Amino acid sequence: MITRLLFFFAVFATSLSAEVRAADPEKPRPLRVLILSGVPETHHDYKNQCPNMQKALEAQGHKVTLRDKAMVEKKDADFDVLVLMSEKWRGDQQNRKEFLDLVREGKGLVVIHMAYVPCVEALGGKASRNGKTGDIKVEVTDRKHPITAGVDDFTAGPKDELYAGVKFQADDVRVLARGQDTLGTWEPIAWVRSHGKGRVFYTSLGHSTPSQQNPAFVKLVSNAVRWVSEKDR
Repeated sequence: MITRLLFFFAVFATSLSAEVRAADPEKPRPLRVLILSGVPETHHDYKNQCPNMQKALEAQGHKVTLRDKAMVEKKDADFDVLVLMSEKWRGDQQNRKEFLDLVREGKGLVVIHMAYVPCVEALGGKASRNGKTGDIKVEVTDRKHPITAGVDDFTAGPKDELYAGVKFQADDVRVLARGQDTLGTWEPIAWVRSHGKGRVFYTSLGHSTPSQQNPAFVKLVSNAVRWVSEKDR
């Protein structure tokens, strides 16, 4: 009888331990990420930047698909997060609408640098001109948001660029960081909002390939991919 009880408790303990490991908050589940690339490139080095982004996200355990054109397909509903790295949309207007509908229905969206152009209505605001290029002083203005966790004030670059004259049309924009423009004024360079049920993150940083390898930039985008994967109800 005692032997049976010992066996039962051993099995129970093993099962409970497995459940605890499966629910371990320190090990979040891998995400299915789709990067929509700007190849053929226009003003930016997408042929190197997009594979670099893929490798950075895969290093965190995510399953990442890289598509060499900015357009969506029906099967894209299976992805958790869309990462847009292209200022030109390669599909038609109906395809662009389907892309925005995916976000509105709950798909997470991360938008980098000039890729705001095809989806400005999802971002809630945009800039009116190019700002400073080079090394840019960045100040984290919202340290309580999950995306800025582990990100201190930093210098963006090398050869980065911010956009200036930012104006917001949506009232739910939450600015996370700002960058110092040429004349010393400060411009929003990272913010979040919701587009329907989908969470959206945008940063104007990431102009050059080296700037996208800046550890602070990588951390910011990595945190954003995780955060936008959760739907807003």
